[in-house]
Amino acid sequence: MKCYSRLVLLISLLIIYAKTAESTISFTALNGCDGDVSSTGYDKLVDGKISTTWFGPQCSFEGQSEIYYVYFKASEVFHVTGYTITLAQDGAQYVNNNPKDWVLKAKKNEKDGWLEIDSKNNIYLAWGIVNYGNYSYIVQTPGLYQYFVYIVTSTYKKGEYINLGELWLMTFCPNNIRIETEIGCTCNNNICKKGQLCKGGNCLYDCPSNGAAPNIGCICGGIKNICNGGELCNSNNICVPFCTSDNTAPNIGCICGGITNICNKGQLCNSNNNCLSDCPRNNTAPDIGCICGGITNICNEGQLCNSNNNCLSDCPSDNTAPDIGCICGGITNICNEGQLCKDGNCLSPCPNDDIAPEIGCICGANRNVCNEGQICNIVDCWYPSPTPVSVLFLIIGLFFALTLMFSFVLYLNLLIK
Repeated sequence: MKCYSRLVLLISLLIIYAKTAESTISFTALNGCDGDVSSTGYDKLVDGKISTTWFGPQCSFEGQSEIYYVYFKASEVFHVTGYTITLAQDGAQYVNNNPKDWVLKAKKNEKDGWLEIDSKNNIYLAWGIVNYGNYSYIVQTPGLYQYFVYIVTSTYKKGEYINLGELWLMTFCPNNIRIETEIGCTCNNNICKKGQLCKGGNCLYDCPSNGAAPNIGCICGGIKNICNGGELCNSNNICVPFCTSDNTAPNIGCICGGITNICNKGQLCNSNNNCLSDCPRNNTAPDIGCICGGITNICNEGQLCNSNNNCLSDCPSDNTAPDIGCICGGITNICNEGQLCKDGNCLSPCPNDDIAPEIGCICGANRNVCNEGQICNIVDCWYPSPTPVSVLFLIIGLFFALTLMFSFVLYLNLLIK
């Protein structure tokens, strides 16, 4: 059976894929520990098929006994950076046959000495594993190699047959290209899997549909559109950034405190994570406030943004309007500087030497209010005193009234007689 297996190996060209940016590397198994039967020989470790299995007993390699090994050659020298071990189709059921300690050696030329490029000890492939499970590792000594030997020094139960599905060699990930191979590739000190993108030494996934990008970023719709950490990839495949405190939201909007709160173009995210819009010109500010002419001028709830981009508050009950004015009873009634709001009317200072208008006026520093017809006498409100002319007219009026009454009495006496 041993001779038969080796004859099969001499005829078979075993291909796996270690994709680089330029070519596809093929591998030929040269030697190894025989399988239990020809269908489970060592060639199955590097045939590119996870459905086949290397299953066999221990043997010796270059004076080292009681080990399991496969010696294979690449079709050309290439840069090896990592590798992936795939468990057998029943690796989860027969964990005692899984590798526990191993060494991966390599050399550039056949006559060169072996260089240990990676080793692992006490790798726990016994619990929480699955059939056909993939376990990837970065080699400790990456470099240009063509010849390789994979040596398993111990399985989980010493002396058991080795049971392993596949060994894949990896190289550097191409830049700005999604990984298409199942074996993946190495990105700096990370291993990128199928569908990921190597960028900046990190392996990027597609952005989540309901969450922010992770710290390393993510792919938003296409490899040319990378969202930075914390950004949101929206339904239009646009990376929505965090809102800034010193500017309004851009055309694509921005994240205001959390990905469920998106400010639209022109809105401002305030310190309470509210998206503020421009103030209405015919109404007061809403409860979250609004932008009055510029992001440095925010009107609070109930204030009115006037045509001069000032935020007007309700007029004080015990003081005159400030220089920007105030709201007196309603947004259509604005008191100017120095006026006093009383009963929904804006009262001005009383005129000199004249009576108060029908709405009244403000008299003096104490802000006394003069009613209609009163006169402000410096600080107090007085009704006007009668003048000599007015007294004369009053006397004449009384005289005519008395004369008329006397004449009427005489006329009644004549009628009685």
